[in-house]
Amino acid sequence: MILYYAPGGCSLADHIALIETGLPYKLVRVDPNKPTEDGRDFTTISPKGYLPALELDDGTILTENLAILAYIAYQAGALLPEDGIDRWRALEATSFMTTEFHGNFRPILVGDRITIADPYLVVMLMWAGKNEIEVPERLTGYLAQMKKMPSVARALADEGLSLTPRQWFTDQK
Repeated sequence: MILYYAPGGCSLADHIALIETGLPYKLVRVDPNKPTEDGRDFTTISPKGYLPALELDDGTILTENLAILAYIAYQAGALLPEDGIDRWRALEATSFMTTEFHGNFRPILVGDRITIADPYLVVMLMWAGKNEIEVPERLTGYLAQMKKMPSVARALADEGLSLTPRQWFTDQK
């Protein structure tokens, strides 16, 4: 699989999920109005022109974070409870973040294990910090804990995001 990403973008949620599940993947960076890192016009890959995009091994392209995160979880047999209400709560929480996040940062997590909602909330909280939006101390503590997870730390390092929030976009080449 190939994950098309932009450092610090919502594609970071998919990146974390891929690392967390151990599925094999390749990263290809996409910068606005430039060819992809591998030289292609991104709109030929994803006509919407939006990230994230996940290219499957057969060349099929998936877009939209909820679909990509659910696909990763399904392929790995992880990050979504197998059945019961917790499965649907994880999808509900992720859907909420994908559609309503811009004005709302709320902890809507399920159970005591990481689900697909967690990587997405990491991205939203990082964006809050970048934009100097105050969030409750409970959420800043949650973000600090998540950054200690090996999958999150690795994704941040892979994307050059081991910097302060203000440096994420100004220090990128």
